[in-house]
Amino acid sequence: MTLSASPFIIENEAEHAKAFTIGLGIHYFLRLGLGYSVKFISGENGYYFSNLDQTARDFGAILQIPVLRLLHGSRDGSYIFGKDIQPIFNITAGYSLRNVGGYVHVVRPLSGEVPLARQANFGWNWELAFRSRVAGFKWDWFSFTWDREAANSPFNTDSSLVTNPNGYSYWNYFWSYSNGLGSFTPWSNLIVGRGSASVAISKGWQIGLGEFLYLRGGSLTNLSQNPWSSTFPTSGWGIKLDGLVKALVFLHGLNANDSFTRFILHHFNLEFDYCTASGGVFDTLKPFESLNLVVR
Repeated sequence: MTLSASPFIIENEAEHAKAFTIGLGIHYFLRLGLGYSVKFISGENGYYFSNLDQTARDFGAILQIPVLRLLHGSRDGSYIFGKDIQPIFNITAGYSLRNVGGYVHVVRPLSGEVPLARQANFGWNWELAFRSRVAGFKWDWFSFTWDREAANSPFNTDSSLVTNPNGYSYWNYFWSYSNGLGSFTPWSNLIVGRGSASVAISKGWQIGLGEFLYLRGGSLTNLSQNPWSSTFPTSGWGIKLDGLVKALVFLHGLNANDSFTRFILHHFNLEFDYCTASGGVFDTLKPFESLNLVVR
């Protein structure tokens, strides 16, 4: 369970959310994860919103299929070839639905967008890796991951022309949420990778070398624009300290029983990630950089 606070900025209006999250994981041949979050959203009563203090919920589920384990009939993944080399091939699918519940009255919509709108994400990936053991730890000395994700705000818009008694006419706009998968079409969006005016497609790949260096690339689209003309290439890389330590133990005979080495492998990690996107508004934005200190 986690308790966290995070800010959201929409133009000049700001709102904040405190979230309570609980997750459940099941591992018996397949891996299944379920998540549920409650967000308590608050914000200033500004020009764009007449009510912003709301409670929203997020739901998510992820399923991983360890293909080689199932083919080998092994629950612990003990399929080995060569000298302590274990091949890994997993297929993973996930679905999330965010910002369910609460009512936000928008006095003046921003460029036709609905703030804090309900959003659904549906994605899948496959991963190929080769694993060995270093000082009792699993070490993926090579991995390749490919994934595709579809994002959709599952609401419908409609409008009607209204004429008041004084003869003045204006358009009245309505929003209603879709049921089920909304505008998702799994074959077209997730298998073929074709987007639409309401479904944005993101694609990416990652190469991992020794759990130390990660090279990444892909593309993303923006739901607020026409996905056919708003595909932006992305690239990035990342490094992790514990992967470097595992590589030194495996390749150069670093003493795995040394107190500092075991502390790194058991309790500590330092991670740095860098990502950039090009085209459109991304040409004016700074690259994303993240430095994480992990203590466990």
